[in-house]
Amino acid sequence: MVGIVTERDVLRSVALGLVPWNTTLEGCMTHDPISITPSTDTFDASHIMLEGGFRHLPVLEEGRLVGILSGQIHNYTHVTSWAAVG
Repeated sequence: MVGIVTERDVLRSVALGLVPWNTTLEGCMTHDPISITPSTDTFDASHIMLEGGFRHLPVLEEGRLVGILSGQIHNYTHVTSWAAVG
């Protein structure tokens, strides 16, 4: 996986003065994001997200994107919502 673009990446780019009409995805994406597999349990996924300070994890199977895990962290020990899209 080359990278991922999230709302946070776009907002960070705007805060840095970049403008959407001449900024490429490569210019604002998170390169080489940490990813998980479909067999990763929710505890490990939430730990990875909390330690990494991010809210989205690509789900890869044999190097192919099969989903994106999006978690809204309520506090340091409890994940309030999970959604896997793929």
